[in-house]
Amino acid sequence: MSVAWSQRKPEEPEILTLNELFKMEMRQLSRERGREPDPNSWRWSPSDIRLWDQMLSIANSYLVKSGHTNQISLWEAGSGIGTKLYRAKHHYGMIEYGFELFDYYIEEARKLGVACEQRDLSDLGNQPSWEVPDIVFTARPFKDELLENKWEKLVQDQMRPGAVLISTFTSRKPYGWTVLYRATFRGVWAKPVAHPSEP
Repeated sequence: MSVAWSQRKPEEPEILTLNELFKMEMRQLSRERGREPDPNSWRWSPSDIRLWDQMLSIANSYLVKSGHTNQISLWEAGSGIGTKLYRAKHHYGMIEYGFELFDYYIEEARKLGVACEQRDLSDLGNQPSWEVPDIVFTARPFKDELLENKWEKLVQDQMRPGAVLISTFTSRKPYGWTVLYRATFRGVWAKPVAHPSEP
């Protein structure tokens, strides 16, 4: 029995490790092969949570170093079974919230105890308030390239200055934003804080 476990209160569940969350995603991914593809939205095909965790760590460090004093919040578009929300909540102490189209994913996410709601993000006139969270995570939910590009622009435009975007398979890179991390098919960017113009 490890020292950490022996100090845990009996009513506290053991926190899932990054590797356990990765295995959950791989099990779910194998189940996806038997599903009928959705004509408009990509079926859940997660970004590797181990790489995503590195990006979240960068975003978290940036906000802390920027003087962020409140509990950091993360919103995920297309939150799937909730593994990334779980990691943000339990490893980083963040306030997590996800948006997901498919009810069977939401059911799995709720088993992990994370906050999410069913929402069709393709309705550009009925979007969440993207200016609220400190971090937004997007992973290219739409098959239609034009819709995806419009939606990503809408999200980026609505995000407040100083907020951080984590994105994989990005359709529209946020040019002019501070690059915190960039690699093939993924990146972390901070929206510039507007400074009043000098006279």
